[in-house]
Amino acid sequence: MAIFSRQIKDSYFCRVNTARSKEVEKLFPEALAQNSGNIKNTCKQLGASRAWYYRRYNNEEDTSFKEKIDEVINTTVEEHLDEAEEQLIKLVRKGNLGAVIFLLKTRGQKRGYIETQNRTHSLPPGVIQFNSIGESPEVHANTISD
Repeated sequence: MAIFSRQIKDSYFCRVNTARSKEVEKLFPEALAQNSGNIKNTCKQLGASRAWYYRRYNNEEDTSFKEKIDEVINTTVEEHLDEAEEQLIKLVRKGNLGAVIFLLKTRGQKRGYIETQNRTHSLPPGVIQFNSIGESPEVHANTISD
């Protein structure tokens, strides 16, 4: 008996009737923003399944839902990046060495703060150069054939 009632309860979250579907579709973008872009929590809050969400999101005949969701998610991602950058700058101002190094490696590349140098070479495609210690370099053509 407990298994049967569990199945009924679970099936409620798997199906949303047409009238309710329209209501959920209307509420979904705002609820998604309130849940910081978390689809699972938004579906749970609105009583819809993730399957319903993905069916509606991937509906090729009507892309208005997808466009609204994409806008919310892009906005949410930008907000998260802004918050993370604010925290990083706070740590840099406090003198956190790890934060300083990270900031310089990611934003200071034009000023020379990089771990490795990008090098260009003049060898043609398919040619590999081997350097042995104390010997002059040997150049070999790629022998892989199609």
